[in-house]
Amino acid sequence: MDAGKAVSKMTTDRFEEIVKDLVHLSEIQRVQAQELLEDVLHRSKKSTEFVVDTVRREVEKQFKGVKFASHDDLSVLTERLNQMKTDVVALGALRDDLRRDVVKLTEALAGVISRKDSSVTPKGSDSPQASPAPEPAPPKSAAAKPAPTRRPAPRRAPTKKSDGGPGDAGSK
Repeated sequence: MDAGKAVSKMTTDRFEEIVKDLVHLSEIQRVQAQELLEDVLHRSKKSTEFVVDTVRREVEKQFKGVKFASHDDLSVLTERLNQMKTDVVALGALRDDLRRDVVKLTEALAGVISRKDSSVTPKGSDSPQASPAPEPAPPKSAAAKPAPTRRPAPRRAPTKKSDGGPGDAGSK
């Protein structure tokens, strides 16, 4: 019995030692696992920082020479475009005014030419000129508007003048 007790005691002591060794080993493994986890997290953080820095440098490199318009720049540009639009509208109105003036001047000139032609007769003839001078063509504009229709000024019969002027056919 004493021998059984001694074996049992020895087995119990040995079992306690084995348990202590296992606990110690599990603590070592737990510490190693914790260290391994911390190392993996640290490396992951370093890798992320490296990738972010690399991307940031590349983006800065690509956009280094590119200049983007600011809000103020766009505002100034908008104001300039609006002023140009106003100027174009004003120039269009001026063009229309000039076109009307040219038409009026052309009609007035045609009237003057017509009166001059009707007052001058060729030498040796008492009748007015057979073919009147052609009327000047109105200026062509870039607009697609049709040209205004013009009627020739009515012809007047020549009148005899007694002052000896160029229209007086019977003075010579």
